[in-house]
Amino acid sequence: MAYIDSYISTTSASELASFFAEAAELSTAQHEFIIKESYHKVNEVLDSFIQTPLPKQPTTGLYPSAVREAQAALAIYYARRLILGTDSELTERARAAADLAIKELLDGKAQIEQMYSQDEIGIQYPVAGSSNTSTAILQVDRSSTYTGDTERVYTFTATSSADIGTATMSWGNGEGDTGTFTSDYAWESIEDGLVVRFMASPSGGVAIVSGNTWKVRCTPYQVKPDVPGNYISLIPVRNG
Repeated sequence: MAYIDSYISTTSASELASFFAEAAELSTAQHEFIIKESYHKVNEVLDSFIQTPLPKQPTTGLYPSAVREAQAALAIYYARRLILGTDSELTERARAAADLAIKELLDGKAQIEQMYSQDEIGIQYPVAGSSNTSTAILQVDRSSTYTGDTERVYTFTATSSADIGTATMSWGNGEGDTGTFTSDYAWESIEDGLVVRFMASPSGGVAIVSGNTWKVRCTPYQVKPDVPGNYISLIPVRNG
């Protein structure tokens, strides 16, 4: 069953059922409705402090637990409200639990900001193309210092279909510089401190599919805004 994008698994009621056993009893239309509404609400919260798609965690292949738990709590509330109405005691309890989950998400926003904010200085996490089918995961070395003097978005494109170690890749930095390399588990130096490698997914998948793309945003410590004549010198690291 094809649902909209979501932070919790929506291919079936299985993951939601781990939070809410009654999810298995929902109709397809009800399940789709609560997933959609909870996803939009979580994004309203995230948009209040971050405007970048959250990548999945490389170690688990899942979105951050605080985000997933907040969406699950909201989905339970919407399900209770849909089935039992707004005056039900169970609905009220579900609403309180959802409010608490949102509060915990907001309380932890500094950590999410630091990890994923597009305003953060340095090398950002890779964002996989929305239509990617590769099971291998592109990883960047975020401990490496980006030494470029302009903000760049690097695009990595698979140029052959094979496993890690055999599949070939190309890259471009949006400023005319390009290159090629063979995927590997070992770190590959691209330019200006950007270093990447591939790793197996949590399920063990190592396949790279031709045409799949990943984008990596790099922001220098010294940037020139679009306003002519104005410069920002040395932007401090967020929360630093």
